[in-house]
Amino acid sequence: MKNSKLVVILKSLSEAEMKEFGKFLKSIYTENSSEQKLYTYLKKIHPLFPDEKINKAYVEKKLFGKVNDPQRRLFDTKYKLLKALKDFIIKKQLEKNQTTRDVLFLEALKTRRLDGLFFQEIEDVEKKWKEDKIPGIEHLYEKNKLKTMYATHPKYTILDSKAMTPTEIMEALDKYYIAKKLYLILGLLINQDFTKNQGEKYFIEEVLKYASLPIFQEVPQIKLFRNLTIIIQSKNVENYKDVWEIFSKQFLSYNKDEQDDIITFFGWCCSHIGAYQELFEIKKFAAKNKMILEDGYITTGEFVNIVNLGCKINEVEWTNNFIKEYGQYLKQKEKENAILFCEATLAITQKEFEVALSKLAKIEADNVFLKAQIKCMRLQCYYELNENPFGHLINSTKIFLKREKNIAKDKKEIVAKFVSYIEKIEKIRRNISYRKIDKQKVKDLQEELKKEQNIMFENWLIQKIEEINIK
Repeated sequence: MKNSKLVVILKSLSEAEMKEFGKFLKSIYTENSSEQKLYTYLKKIHPLFPDEKINKAYVEKKLFGKVNDPQRRLFDTKYKLLKALKDFIIKKQLEKNQTTRDVLFLEALKTRRLDGLFFQEIEDVEKKWKEDKIPGIEHLYEKNKLKTMYATHPKYTILDSKAMTPTEIMEALDKYYIAKKLYLILGLLINQDFTKNQGEKYFIEEVLKYASLPIFQEVPQIKLFRNLTIIIQSKNVENYKDVWEIFSKQFLSYNKDEQDDIITFFGWCCSHIGAYQELFEIKKFAAKNKMILEDGYITTGEFVNIVNLGCKINEVEWTNNFIKEYGQYLKQKEKENAILFCEATLAITQKEFEVALSKLAKIEADNVFLKAQIKCMRLQCYYELNENPFGHLINSTKIFLKREKNIAKDKKEIVAKFVSYIEKIEKIRRNISYRKIDKQKVKDLQEELKKEQNIMFENWLIQKIEEINIK
C-alpha cells in the first residue's frame, strides 16, 4: 500500500487537511463503514506511514481479519476511499479558484435553461472580475470563455449591445494562445537548447511574428514575453533593463507561478553576462514584494542563495536585515541551521572570522554537503587568521571526501577543487616568509583558477592569490 495512489495523496495532506477530509467523509459514509475504519486507521499513522504499519497483509488482518475475503474488502474500500479523496481534493482546489466556480455556475444555469439568471449572472461576474483585477495568463482564457459562453447561448442575439463578433472572439482567444506559447517557449529556452532543431526555430519565429502585430502588442503579457524571448534566444541582453522596467511596473498582472518564472528568466539574463549587481537588484525586488515566499515560507535554498549573492557584492547591511526579516519565514526544522550558516557567511564577508567560526560550530548538520561546506568555510577562517588548525583541517577534509559515499559526485568535485587550491595557495604564502616565492608559479595558478568551472568560493580564492601577487 505504501506506493498506492491513496497513500501518496494522503501524505500530501497537512494535519488540518486530514481532519477536514474526515469531516468530508462523514457526509458520505456512516461511522461504522469500512471506509471510515480505513480512514481512522490511516489518520493515526499519517503522515509517516511506517512500512510495517502500511503493509497490505497487516492492514487486511487488522481491519478485516474477521470478514470473508479480507483481500477483496480492502481492495474495494481503498477504491471507494480514493474516490472520496479525489472529490475532496477537487473541492479544495475549487475553493481556491473563484473564477472556475463562476464559470461552472454559469454552465449549470445554461444547462438548466435559467436564461434570465444566466445573463444577469454573467454581467455580475464580468463586473466582479474587472474590479478584482485577477492576475495571470490563464485569466485571458477565462475572459474569453465568458465572452464565448455569452455569444453561444441559444437566446443570444447579434443585435445585443454587448454582442461580440466571431472575429472579436477569435482575436481574444488568440491573445491567450500567443501569450501562453511565448511563456512556454521561454521556459524551454532557458532549460534546454531548444533552438538546435530547425523546425523549432521556425515555430519560435512564427510565434514572434504574430506577437509583433499591433493587436497583440496591446496585451502587456505578450509584449513582455516577446521581448524576453528575443533577448534569451539571441543571447543579446543589452536591453534587458528596459524590459525589466516594464515588468517591475506591472508585476501584479501575473500570478505567483508566473512571477517566479519571470524572475528566473531575468536571472538568466544577468547570470549570462555575470551581472551580479543587477541579479541582486532583481532578488531584492522579489524579496520586497514577497515573491520569494511559497505558502508563507521561504525555502532554505533560496534563503542561502540570496544571502550568498548579497555577500558576493558586499551588500552587508541589506543582507543582515534580510537574514533577520526572512529568517522567520524558514520552516521550523531548518530555521536554526540556515540562519547560523548565513550569519557565518556574512561574518566571513565582514572579516569577522572568530564570529564565523563560533556560528559554524553551533550548526548541527545532518546533510553531508552542508558538512562539507562548513569545513570549507572553516578553512577560509583559519587561512585568514593564519592559525595552526588549517593544516589539520585540510587533511581531515580530504579524508572526509574520500570516505563519504553519500555526497553527489559533482558536489564532491567542487569541494575537492576548493581544498586543492586553498592548500596550494597556503603553501605559496608560507614560502613568502622564506623569500622563496615563484612569481611565475603564482601567475600560472591564478590563470588556472580563472579557467575553472564549478568550484566553491572561486572569487575568494582569486582574491587570495591576488593578495600574494601584491606582496
